[in-house]
Order: sequence, then C-alpha cells, then structure tokens
Amino acid sequence: MIEENKEINQISNQDKNYVNIVEGEEEANLGENITIHTMPRRYKATEVTSQKNSAKGTGFIILLVGFIFLVFAFFVIYFSFIKKGPQFDVSPEINETNQSNDQSQTDNQKQDKEEQKTDLDDLEVDNVSSDDAVEKYLNDISSSDDKDPASSTKTIEDINSSFVDPIDSDRDGLSDYEELIFTSSPHSEDTDSDTYPDKDEVMNLYDPISGGKLIYNVNIEKYLNKEFAFSFYVSKLWTVEAISGNESLIVDIGRGQFIQIISDENNDFDSFDEMYMDYLCINEIDPSLRITNGEWQGIKSDTGLNVYLEHPVTKNVIVFNYVIGDDNTLYYKNIFDLMIKSLEVISE
Repeated sequence: MIEENKEINQISNQDKNYVNIVEGEEEANLGENITIHTMPRRYKATEVTSQKNSAKGTGFIILLVGFIFLVFAFFVIYFSFIKKGPQFDVSPEINETNQSNDQSQTDNQKQDKEEQKTDLDDLEVDNVSSDDAVEKYLNDISSSDDKDPASSTKTIEDINSSFVDPIDSDRDGLSDYEELIFTSSPHSEDTDSDTYPDKDEVMNLYDPISGGKLIYNVNIEKYLNKEFAFSFYVSKLWTVEAISGNESLIVDIGRGQFIQIISDENNDFDSFDEMYMDYLCINEIDPSLRITNGEWQGIKSDTGLNVYLEHPVTKNVIVFNYVIGDDNTLYYKNIFDLMIKSLEVISE
C-alpha cells in the first residue's frame, strides 16, 4: 500500500514537470494527452481597443443622427407654423363664406377702380400755363422791393387770410389732385394695403403705390440745379423754368398756381436769422416756425406757404414760395412740403 502511494506521488510530480503553459502561444501541453488553449496577450489587447473604438464610433453616429433629426424637425416646425402660420382645418361652410367674402372684396375693388377712373377723368391734370399768375406775383413784389423781383427773397406772405381745402375723398390728408399725381386711389387711405397710410408714405418719400422709394413713382423725378447746388423732387407732369439768369425757378403746377424757388447770396447780414428778420421787418422769430430738414435749417411762415432755408454749404438763402393765386385752394400743399423734404446738396 505504501509502495502504491509512492508510485502515485512520483507520477504526479512527473506530470507537473510536463505542464508548460507559455503565455503568448495558442496552446500548451498538460501531460501527454491534455492540451490547454490560451489567448495571446497581444490579441486580447487589440480586441479590447477595437471594442472601445467601435463603441465610440457608434455613439458618435447616434449623436449625429440625433442632431440631423433635430435640425429637420426645427425646419418643419418653422415653415409649417411660424412662417406660414398655423394651418387649421376649415369647414365647408366657412370656406364658402370666405370665398363669398373674397368675391365681394374683389367686386368692391373693381368698383373702386371704376369710380377712381371716373373721378380722375373728371379731375385731370391742369396743363394751363400759370404765366399770368407769375407775372402778377412778380409785379406785386417789384412794387415793394428795389431788387429784381425774380431773384429777390422778399415775398408777399399770407396774401389770402383764408384757404379752401381741396377735395379729399378718402380723407387721408392727400387731396384728390395729389392722388392723381401719385396715381394712388382717392378712395383708399392705403392704396397698396401695406398698413401705412398714403400720406405718411409720401411725406417720408415712399411711393404709396408700391411701397418703394418715391423717386421710382411714374410721375416723380429729381430736379438738379448746379447753380443752386441742390436737388429736389418734382412731378414730371409739371414744368420747371429758370428765369432771371437762373437765380429763380418757376414750377408751373397749373390751375393758376405755381411754386417759386429762389437762391440769393447772404452778403449783407452776419447770420441767417438777421437776414430773415430784416426781410420780414420783425424783431424776433417764433421758435415754433423753425424747421430742420436733415442738414438744412430754416424758418417757415405762419401758413407754411413760404419757407426760408440756409444752404448748408454755400450759406445762400433758399426760398420756396407756394403761390396759390386767387383760387385760395391748396391743391398741392403736400407736394410742396415733400419738395422741401427731398432737398439734397449737390456739388457745384
């Protein structure tokens, strides 16, 4: 029995000597018949790194897909609800009502256009020359002024103590005669339906028809005078004539009315205010009558029909006079104001 145990121990020790597990090889021998498969250390490290890189790549792809989805969803929401406004299902009855209202609105617009055409045909632009009114006005000035009446800044202010308001069918502040010049509707205070009243657009030098710049209106152009060193807007339907050696301009607006524009050197006075008070024989200037138009500074009469300005560069006195004649009707007062509003200095 003791001999058998010794023999077994010897066999076990021999078997242990045969065990030779070498890391880095794919298999090792355990005794004669036992084979143990082992994983090389280098292969294990590569496998772990690959798994980590694979996980990172998968995460990045998921984030990228998520971001693209969010961007797509944002644009869908923006164009569907924000830009176009929410869309609602409309019942057939409401649709029929809307269609009826649209048709009614279209019919009303057609009717307005027909009425406008009829009214404008009745108005028409008065192309009758205002020569007689101009001559009378200049003669009246010459009787009270030693200077050349055409070039003198002396004006006859407030000849008429009361004025007649022109026709204003839509009560938007623009006379129907001015609407005719702008080709806007005398029956709508907002011809182009842009929420801005026609008069507000005109007085800010915007076209009441298109909403663009007023200079692009079919009947408006810029008049440039290098002698005066400034430009201004005027209707293409009116005529502008230089008189007295180009020191005075006469804008014939028809209906026996005209606008006179004068440029006179201010050599006799130390300041613009001094000149103004001397010409009008006054001792002080009402602050409420002072006007500022960009770089232009000036003073207007109580009626607003006579405006005195100091040229920002030449320091000449520039005078705008709206002469309404015997009619007393202010057909084009707003256009007179926008002519001054549009003043720009140009190089001589």
